[in-house]
Formats: sequence, C-alpha cells, structure tokens
Amino acid sequence: KVTLASIAGSSTPAFSDISIQYAVNSPPQFDFSYGTNGINTITQSSSDGTFSISYKIRDTDTTGGTNQSPGPGYVNPSFEYSTNGGGSWNTITGGFSSGATTSKSVTEAGWDTYTAVWNPRLQTNLESLNTFSSTALIRITLNDGETVNYSTTTTSAQFTLDAKKPATTTTPILFSGTTSPATIYLSATDDSSLFMKVGFNENLSDSAEWITFANSTTTVSNNASAVYATFRDTYWNQTSTTSISVPETPQNIVVQDVSNTQTGEYRIFLTWKIFTNSGTFGSYRIYRSTDGGTNYSLLTTITDRATNYYADQNVTASSTYYYKVAAMDTSG
Repeated sequence: KVTLASIAGSSTPAFSDISIQYAVNSPPQFDFSYGTNGINTITQSSSDGTFSISYKIRDTDTTGGTNQSPGPGYVNPSFEYSTNGGGSWNTITGGFSSGATTSKSVTEAGWDTYTAVWNPRLQTNLESLNTFSSTALIRITLNDGETVNYSTTTTSAQFTLDAKKPATTTTPILFSGTTSPATIYLSATDDSSLFMKVGFNENLSDSAEWITFANSTTTVSNNASAVYATFRDTYWNQTSTTSISVPETPQNIVVQDVSNTQTGEYRIFLTWKIFTNSGTFGSYRIYRSTDGGTNYSLLTTITDRATNYYADQNVTASSTYYYKVAAMDTSG
C-alpha cells in the first residue's frame, strides 16, 4: 500500500507505474563443524608475529545468482577484529597477505577452505596504541552480491593478540666500566618472552643474532664510546634502537703515599684528570681493594667535578691497597 500527498494540496498526485521484484536467495554459509563457528583456532606465530585465519565456506545456490559481483560461483570476504571480547569492532584495513580479501570461489555442495594471513603490526592503531588483548576476536562476513539475504557473518573463538612493544625505562641502558670486561645493565619488560640485540654500532651490525634478554651482559669492551640496544618480544614487536654514551674513563691517575711515619699518620693520596664534559658529569666514585684487586668496595662518592682528588686516611703501615676511580654520568 502506497499513499501519496501533494505538498500544496492543490493537485492530486498520480502513479504512472508500479513494479514489484520478487527475489529469492540463500546466504553463503560457514561450516560450523570446522574450528569454532567455521573459523579454525587462531594463534599468533612466534616466528613472525602473524595470524593465520582459516575458514570453511560454501553457497548453496551460487550458480543461480543473477546479481553477483564478480559473478556466480564467488563470494567476497571482509574481516573485522575486536580487542574487547566483541564490545566493539574495527575493520581490518592493513597487514593482510596478498589476495586475502579478493573474491573466493565457492561450490554449492562441498566446502572450500581459505586462509588469510594477518600481521597486526601493520594495522592502523594496533601497534601505535601498543595493543595487548587476551580477549581478541575475528569476525568474517561473506557477501554473495545478491539483492537479498546476501551476507552472513561468523565470529572466532577468543585468542590473545599482542601488538605491544616491550616497555623500557627512561634509562634502558647503563654502562659500568668498573669491571673488566665492562658491564652493561639493561631494563625492559613485556607480556611475553624478551629478546635483545646489544652492540657498539648504531645499526647493530655487530649484533646480528637475537639473544634471550638478560638484565646485564659483560661481553663488551671497556673502550666503547657508545652502546646501542633494541628489544623485541616473542611476537616480533620491537622497540626502536636506544643508546647511551659511555662516560669518560678517568685518565692520568696518580697514587702517592703521603704518610708521616714519625707521627703515625698514614694516608694515600689519589688524583686524576678532571672530567671534561660538565653537562653529563654525575660523580666520581673511588673504590679500594685490600685482597690483591679481587674485590673492591666503595670508599666515597664525589659530586663536585672540580674535586679530582681524594685522601684515603683509613690505611695502616705495611699494607698494600689497590684503587679504582670511576666517572659516573647523570644517568648513573
């Protein structure tokens, strides 16, 4: 029933023609016996961080279609993801393997299986927002191009999606040259296992292999001018390369016994070259060993850059002492 009324009310509208088109179409189908709701189990690959999304489909009246694009025997898939258990959905617009969203050939009786490979790090917002979700979902919609009943949708089981880079502190690298070889202290955390590259070249060409993360490493030279590091997790979410400049090594250290044996006053005087970069200077630290240089303990910390000397008065006659002078920058 259709009723027309003119706006002005002064003339009576009339129909010139009425056409009715009756359409019959069965929507495409997912094989619900395959995985969950027609989508196989989705897990993130530890080799490259991608997801393989496999699904099984058919269209029971595909050969009788009249309006399908690109034609009978095909359906068009589209994909969405949710990171909050289905509370909201976003269209997947990036990171798919070639052909993932092109038209798929289907049959009427049998089932056809297709797989789309998705890299979530290439999806807008996921990596930039450092997304981690243990309640992620994938939703697939099939469209056969007909005028009615043209689409069907199914949703996967929940899975864990990790597009979150490892977290680092404001000082993810600390360098200590008080040991030989020197020690690098590293700081990073993640929801999965951590790996790292540490080296002396800005492009980390001297650290070709990823190694398991450790809070410190000592396989480095005391003569390095800078240290570079990057971190990644199990699913290849990687931080940018961070670096630290190695503080100056104290030079021209002089150790002199200035004891007065007649008065029984025993002291050892140390001096060294002043730290030249006042902008990065943090402190001098003086260490002493009484066991032949095996173990050292901190004697004092000097925070005045111009105070490049120290007198050790806690010494005794006929004893041997070993000293280290370390320069610390503002990062510690």
